[in-house]
Amino acid sequence: MDSDIVRLEDSLHKMRAKHDDLQQSLFDLSKKMKDAPISAALVRKTEELKKQISDSMVDIHHMDAKISKLRHRADRLRLHR
Repeated sequence: MDSDIVRLEDSLHKMRAKHDDLQQSLFDLSKKMKDAPISAALVRKTEELKKQISDSMVDIHHMDAKISKLRHRADRLRLHR
């Protein structure tokens, strides 16, 4: 069970890194929008990034909850040995 927790924590770390990259991309894109006239492509890309960031946050939340449950289960099993 501990190996599962470590594996999931590694996945969570990667998910958070991807989330940070998406947020940086959105920030960079918003700077471009300020410098250029609004184009449909930029607006579309901004909306796509916002959706990806939102989905990423949901995935991170679910993974974090799963890790917490596994840790709790592992702690209970250690106590009952």
